[in-house]
Amino acid sequence: MINIGQQQAAGQLPPDGDIIPMLITQISESVQYHWSQGKYEIAKAHTNLLNQIIEIQSTGYHSTLLNQSEDSWTLQVEQISKFLSDVDLDPDARLDSATRFRDATRHRSLHKLPPFWFSTKYRKWKDTKGSSLLMVEGTFRLKSQLQSLCVEMIELVRKESIPVLWALKTPDDPSVSAHLPLNIFKSLVFQSLRVNPILRNQNIAGLTYADFQNAVTEEDWMKLLGRTTMGIPELMILVDIELFGPVSFMSLAAGSLSVPFKFLRHLENLMKLNPNTSLKIILVSYGSRAFATVGLQEKVIHLGGTARKQVPLKLRMTSMAQKKSFVSRKQGLLGNKAN
Repeated sequence: MINIGQQQAAGQLPPDGDIIPMLITQISESVQYHWSQGKYEIAKAHTNLLNQIIEIQSTGYHSTLLNQSEDSWTLQVEQISKFLSDVDLDPDARLDSATRFRDATRHRSLHKLPPFWFSTKYRKWKDTKGSSLLMVEGTFRLKSQLQSLCVEMIELVRKESIPVLWALKTPDDPSVSAHLPLNIFKSLVFQSLRVNPILRNQNIAGLTYADFQNAVTEEDWMKLLGRTTMGIPELMILVDIELFGPVSFMSLAAGSLSVPFKFLRHLENLMKLNPNTSLKIILVSYGSRAFATVGLQEKVIHLGGTARKQVPLKLRMTSMAQKKSFVSRKQGLLGNKAN
């Protein structure tokens, strides 16, 4: 607990009487500690307090100590950005590739896509105050149209001056390529540092360079994404789920959770970690039926065909084997008849 009276008695207050920088430092450390301990409610409460103090500070409180702190954090941001700059999913290169593909196929792309933006689910996702999630699932025939749509949405959101983060699968990707959710989170964190002007100027999340060096799991990077987006009033995240590749569904055969399912759960936790940010998440899939394994069908928009009931993998394999056996028997009978 921060006790100003005790610190004043002990002579620990700044000589100029400006306690704002000291409070920012102490509360930032408290936020960092409670995040690391999994005490999210306390961390969020302290974050709200920190935002109020920063607002007060911005009205006219200035000090040498604060300037020194800002200079130190600016250097750390540069170090962190450099550390993350070699992410597997380069967001700028992928957006550039997807944009060139969109421009080259513009005459045959979006006009074939069903206008799902008029649907009730889309409007509910868009108009909901606070964070919300939407999944758009198309057929493989709509692959190029949905990839182009991702570019269109990013451009539109940018024109409205709303920060947007993305992870795109481009036409240059091999069809069998697969990317880990951890790398997707890394790419999103890298982008969030660039689009969050408040965090770049003031370490409101109590972050350190070591936090990024020590992050090893998907959950670690999801939490870092929550902290690096702190202070942003509205943010959009767009992810092409096909980045996970065919390997993401192998877990179904073993009876465990699919990669898309686990990734979705991380995103749901992300929305809870930062309640002051209106986080709009849209996930796109085409052909793989990724969202059939995650539930939440009330948040899924199906394009290019009616929604089908998902058949367990074991039953599908059994059905295919029976069909193959039947065809073989039929061919054998026809052969015998011909002879």
